[in-house]
Order: sequence, then structure tokens, then C-alpha cells
Amino acid sequence: MKTNRNTTTSLSSITSRQYASEQDLRQMLDLLMQARAQTGDWRYFHVGELLFEFFMVDCHLNPQKHIRLWHASDGRLVGYAILGEDPAFSCQVLPEYAWRGIEAEALAWAEGLVNELRKQDAQLWGENLVTGARQDDAQRIAFLEQNGFSFRDKFAEVNMLRYLNEP
Repeated sequence: MKTNRNTTTSLSSITSRQYASEQDLRQMLDLLMQARAQTGDWRYFHVGELLFEFFMVDCHLNPQKHIRLWHASDGRLVGYAILGEDPAFSCQVLPEYAWRGIEAEALAWAEGLVNELRKQDAQLWGENLVTGARQDDAQRIAFLEQNGFSFRDKFAEVNMLRYLNEP
């Protein structure tokens, strides 16, 4: 696995906006494929996971309100966040931009949106904000714990791989 060695990336060169169109979804899918190709890291969503999450937001909520995008100065999508039902928060950032501030900004955006939604419908949005982390993602777990998240149950997701070139 490659490590994140780019220390010059600054959040000040990053802009964010709400989701606007299907072109944004294509860029989100590309971001995941780029991140996995660069790192070989299973911490990044599979494109199918994103499509399902997008489908749920599209059916039950509003993508233009519940998805936020972060772009580099060259226009390239470098991160996105989704606030889904439950309320559930997810955030994916390209490796060279990871842990430079997008994750914290995304969480602040999600918390602000949840607070706004609770004023409109406290019963629907009143539950705790939930998110996920893989067991081997110590940096994400530390970030989440620093921001008030805690474990409630055992991990539900297990990824098992079998290489096809071995018996």
C-alpha cells in the first residue's frame, strides 16, 4: 500500500459545493477508482457501495442537499461527503488530499445539516450521527473518536480476500 507523502496540499486551495448533476456522480465514481488504483486500499468504498448510497439518497432525500463535493484548484474532484438517513455520514477523499482538513470540514457540514434537519423533523433526524470505519483504519478511527464518535457494537463488516492465482 502506498502512503500519503504529499505534504504541500492546502485546504485553502480547495473549494466545496453541493452536488449538482449526474456528472458529479461520475466524478465521485472516478474518485473511488483512482483512490483504489493509487493505494490498493479497501478502506475506499467500492463503486457499488457508492451507487447504493446515492440511490438511497436519491429515493428518500435530495442529492443536491445531502451530498457535498470538494474540488482542487484545477477543478478535479478530490473528496465528497454524503449525509444519508439514520443519520449516516460517509466521506471519501483522494489519498493525496487525505487528512489535510476535508474530513473535518465534511463532518462539520454533516453536523450542521443534521442540526438543521432536526429543527424540521426531530423524530426523523433525532438519532445519533453514525458512520463507519474499517478495523485497520487507525487514523480514521482516531479522527472519529476525537470528534465524539464511539464504538457501540462489534464490527459488522469483514472483508475476506482470496487471490485467484493461488490454489
